[in-house]
Amino acid sequence: MIPFRHFVRKFLPHAARHFVRELLPHAAWRGIEWLFEQIAWAGMATVLYGTVQKLRSHLDISGIVAVFLISLVILLSTRRSHRSSKSDTGSSVLQPTVASQIDKLRIGLVLKAGTGYSHAFAEKFSSELRSRFHQVNLARYQAVQDEDGSSFQAQMREAVEDKQDILVVLAPPIHGGVSGLIIDAMHLEIPVICIDQSPDPDDFHKEGLIPPATISCNNQRGGALAAQELALHLPSGSSVALITGPALSEPSNDRRSGFIYAALQCGLRINWILETNWDLSKEDAAFKKHFHAQMPDAIFCCNDRLAIQARESTEHKVPLIIGFDGLHEAQTLVNCGTILATVDQHIDLQASLAVAEIDYIAKGKEKYLKRHRTTILVEPSLVRRPNFKLAIQP
Repeated sequence: MIPFRHFVRKFLPHAARHFVRELLPHAAWRGIEWLFEQIAWAGMATVLYGTVQKLRSHLDISGIVAVFLISLVILLSTRRSHRSSKSDTGSSVLQPTVASQIDKLRIGLVLKAGTGYSHAFAEKFSSELRSRFHQVNLARYQAVQDEDGSSFQAQMREAVEDKQDILVVLAPPIHGGVSGLIIDAMHLEIPVICIDQSPDPDDFHKEGLIPPATISCNNQRGGALAAQELALHLPSGSSVALITGPALSEPSNDRRSGFIYAALQCGLRINWILETNWDLSKEDAAFKKHFHAQMPDAIFCCNDRLAIQARESTEHKVPLIIGFDGLHEAQTLVNCGTILATVDQHIDLQASLAVAEIDYIAKGKEKYLKRHRTTILVEPSLVRRPNFKLAIQP
């Protein structure tokens, strides 16, 4: 039996150091993310969140805690000012925008149907939008998955022709004429918010336009997190494989490059890379050929759907698979031990930031169209498997 005095001297300092170095920074940062979700309801998060995300990599524990406290002060002061600015009828400015401020708001959401990311974003976005605005009409323009992006282009054209008040475009392809349609919308003074990726800013500068606001995940950082997680469970020199999205997908390319760079830095070998159109079932023959010829020790998939399909196709022969998105289905599989982890890109937060951006537009469309709009990068985090035991011993 270990004496209590020995426990205090030996184990308690170690536990305290672990708490300060590992658990406290993570908890503080999750607290900051929660605070900014609350601040988003006050219409302030668009500027503040993007600024803090750029500082995150340069902050130590004291800096993270300081940012948390500053964020808390801002939130409390914002709520106090809203309470003090109630009208004679008792309604607060934080309540949904009413018809006296704007006519019935017409929002067009252009997205690809059948993807977990699109579904999760659309559901959260629709919920927050309707709770924020009393009078709003949300029209969904749903494109199908195709190789050349023609379906997305057709849906985008329909949304522009309908002359919606605001367009929210989810993961617009950078080919197939979609950039030209976004430019057409902005020439018609229809504000556009791009989610997940955005066309080349030079396309807009050539037309004398300010590029649209863009909200996306820091995909390179997410790819690096996946590689670093695999390095914790694999000996140096182990082989890893990648299953990516289309070659023209900016998020997929960023996740791929971030993963490869971090994997090589950690001493892992890239065995093979398989490109898909976000659906492994259509590339099953090519996948099995690669897999049986050079079976990797682990697989990183550039979205959760690919990770789930890879697990089924490999018949659980590869113990380590990491996905990307943080979908509810993937997190359930992580908790069950079916896949190792998923990179959570905080889709709910992206939807909240999009609604905050719409609130800016609703309060002054002409002013909004003239001001500079920035790109907001949401920092990802890793959802790990609890109580993981090494399947591959060093």
